[in-house]
This record gives sequence, C-alpha cells and structure tokens, in this order.
Amino acid sequence: MRPRDDASSLAERAPRDHKLARAISDASWGEIVRQLEYKAQWYGRELIKIDRYFPSSKRCSSCGHVVEKLPLNIREWDCPECSSHHDRDINASINILAAGLAVSVCGATVRPEGSKSRKAGAMKQKAPNSDVKESRAVTQVQRLEDVNYGHGYLSYTKMDKLMQKTEQYQALPAKVSQQVLRGLEKNWKSFFEANKAYKVDASKFLGKPKIPKYKNPQKGRNLLVYTQQAISKVPLKQGKIRLSKTNIEFPTSVSEKVAEVRIVPRCDCYVIEVIYEQSEKTLNPNEWIVSVDLGVNVLMAVTSNQPGFIPLLINGRPLKSLNQFYNKRKAILQSQLKGNRQTSKRIKRLTRCRNQKVENYLHLASRYLVNLLRSKNITTLVIGKNEGWKQKTNMGKVNNQKFVAIPFNRLIAMLTYKCQLVGIKVVITEESYTSQSNFFNLDELPVYGESQEKPTFTGKRITRGLYRTQTGIFCQSDILSSYNILRKAFPNAFCYGIERCVVHPRRINLSKPK
Repeated sequence: MRPRDDASSLAERAPRDHKLARAISDASWGEIVRQLEYKAQWYGRELIKIDRYFPSSKRCSSCGHVVEKLPLNIREWDCPECSSHHDRDINASINILAAGLAVSVCGATVRPEGSKSRKAGAMKQKAPNSDVKESRAVTQVQRLEDVNYGHGYLSYTKMDKLMQKTEQYQALPAKVSQQVLRGLEKNWKSFFEANKAYKVDASKFLGKPKIPKYKNPQKGRNLLVYTQQAISKVPLKQGKIRLSKTNIEFPTSVSEKVAEVRIVPRCDCYVIEVIYEQSEKTLNPNEWIVSVDLGVNVLMAVTSNQPGFIPLLINGRPLKSLNQFYNKRKAILQSQLKGNRQTSKRIKRLTRCRNQKVENYLHLASRYLVNLLRSKNITTLVIGKNEGWKQKTNMGKVNNQKFVAIPFNRLIAMLTYKCQLVGIKVVITEESYTSQSNFFNLDELPVYGESQEKPTFTGKRITRGLYRTQTGIFCQSDILSSYNILRKAFPNAFCYGIERCVVHPRRINLSKPK
C-alpha cells in the first residue's frame, strides 16, 4: 500500500512547494498507515510497505516501461511502448499490488519499521533529483515483482517476444524454443498456485513450495520437446524420425501416430521418447474383478472373484536384489569421493543401469497382468494404495529402505495406462487393515484414523507371509490382503459365497537378476 499520487514526485516537490507540503501534512498519511497496521494485526492480515521511490505511477502495468517524467497534473497517459491507456491512480495501484505480492511470495526484505536511516531499507536512497533514481527501481523488490504471475509476470507471449533475437533462442528450432518457454511459464504458475494452497492448508504439503531456480550454465540440462512442426515430414513418411537442426535420425514403427518427441536428460545420458496417440478400446462391463496387493518380496498378490481363478504371487525379489546391490555399490563409490563432491560419473552410470533394469521389470510385470486380465475377460482392476505410505512408514531402517526403493507409483501408472488401452477399468482404493482382517469371517474393514477405537479381528498375521485364523486355518497373508482389498472396494463382490475362492496361489517368476 501507499497513499495516493506518486511519492517520488511529491518528495521532489514538497521541499520546494510549501503549499504541497502543507497538503500532505493535512492528509495525515502517517495516521492512515498507523491505523491500517493495527487493524490488520487484529484480523491476522499482512501489511507491506513499498519503497517511497518505487515508480508506481510512471511504470506501465502492461509492459513494464517506465516513462521519464509524469507531472502531477497529468491524470491519464498512454504508454509509448505498448500504447496502453492508463488512469494514473489505477495504474499505480496495480503496480503496487504486484510489488507487494512479490515481497509476500518471495520474501524480499522491506524497510524496517520506524527506521530513519537511508541505509536501513532494502534500497539505498540518494538524492531524488539524480538520474540514479530510475535505476534504483530495479532492485530486489522490483525484480521479484517482474516474476509475479498476473501482475508484471513475463508470460509466455512476452518471453517469446523478448527472446526471439537471442542466440540461445535461435540455436534451436523455433517450436522447440517456444516449448521451453511454455514449460517455464507452467513452472512459475505452478509455484504460485502451490504457494497459495500452502497458505490455506500446509498439511497437504511435505514442505513449503520453493521458487524455481536457474539451471547451471555449464551442467544444467533441460527437457526438449519437438512437436510435429519440428519433425521433418519427408523422413517421417518413410518411417524415420529426424529432428530439425540436428543429426538425430532413427526408425520408428508408429510414424503415423507420432504426436511429439522428447529428449529427456537422465543421469549420464539422454533418452529420446516418442509420444504417439493410440485410441482406447471399450469392453462390455461384467461382474468379474481382480485386485492387487503391492509389496516387497511379493511385488503383486493377485486375486479375483471369478470362480476358478488361481491367485498369483508375482515375485518381487529381483527388484529387491537390484536395489540391494545398488545401495551397497553406491555407498562404496560415495566413500571414495574427495572434497565436497556428491556424485561422480560412475555413480551416475550405476544409477542409470539400475533404473533401466527396474523399469524393464515393472514393464514385464504390468504387461503379464494385463494380458492375463484380457484372457480371463475381466473388466475391472482394483489396486490398493495408501496416500503418503512412504513418508509415514515405520518398519525399521532396513525394511524402510527396501520398501521406499521400489517405485510403486510407476507400477500403478503402467498398469493404469495399459488397462485403459484395452478397455479395463482401474480403481485405486486405500488398504488400511486389509492385512489384519480375516477374509473368511468377513471381518469389518475400517479406514485408518476415522475411529478412535482400536479394531479387533478374528485372526492374526504370525509371520511375514503366513496368516492364522481364529479356527486355526493357515493361509498366505498377501493373498488374504488382496481379497480384502477387493472386498473393501466392492463389498458385494462375493455375494455368491467365498467357498468358491481358490486359496492355493501360484508363484510367478518373470526374470532373474543377472
């Protein structure tokens, strides 16, 4: 906030114009500010003071151009750069709001309360009648104001206009450079939206949203997106993809469906991803459902309400072995680093190899399951997942490391898009108490945290993979948990009776670690 009229112009004229000085004194600006301060404190509001020499009236709120002179008798003016028409007071108010929001979001320092020293503020203040006054506006508060979305923020169109003649912009195809700027705008917009949501409810975040940072000038790498306009048309008709302004050319089997090509930096290499469009199929829905319980030793425990369906235990030990070797080898290599180095080429190569093997195994597992669903004519897949389960896990240091290292979200994403392509519906449900409840007695399945009373069950999990019921029946605990997940998502799925469920699972080994 700042009282009406341009404070810098008034500060120049007040010492020379006694009538103006008396008018400012009679307006009691200090009293207005004092009342705003204590009333803002009453209601928990934040009050921000903008520097007195900030050119709010002289600055165009549309393009940011600052005019050299703007006498007080001019109440409306046109910007010489963008020809925008401004009311003096409304334009100043918009600029003040932008500067204030920038200080609030980015945490810039402001003039300390009650300070009389010219060195105490966030800006140095010299003689207001010098040419240095204009450059003083380009300080921390003003630089932060320039990135505030909606008021002075450099949107995609403005950035594209400013960058077109730069060397970096022209080094890439125009469509690729534009995609980089679109990504930058998206990052800034996401930051401000996340910061707004964080102020409303901080419990939804693991930490305060951080402002986007600059890439390292030498080592910084960025995602490049080649749209259809940046891919050569003639080679594409011949089944080859050739990226404009590069020597990159490779064959493809989906040349007619290509939407875009992305060059993604990964560890010590770049990965070229071809994004193509594929239509989804539709299946006639039926009553058959499959549920999946995710785990470590057993990656997926698969059960169904279909009569005669044999439960499956898809082995997760290959992933566990890969992660164990990776953690051990990485610890050895990190111990050999000198100085303050955090990584090396060998560590990056090791990480890339590990990620590729994990990705390959997840693709094998998800493809195997989707093919099985198609062969059994099953149209619904239920996956158990708890929100924030990796942040709140408390299974001990070793077990935590084993559990957190497996990318379950990536596996769920693979299952989701592969099922959608063949017309299978995917339902994700929370799985609290599913490994403790007795499926054979149809024990209740409460949601964790909704009730203060501790639930009781008619069975108990006695070892890692063994569950014992109240009557002394033993069964595989992961299979039991998978059945409970299905029952939790669809309570009437076993209306025909549970005696028709097969409880002797079959183990599936998709690959062995090399």
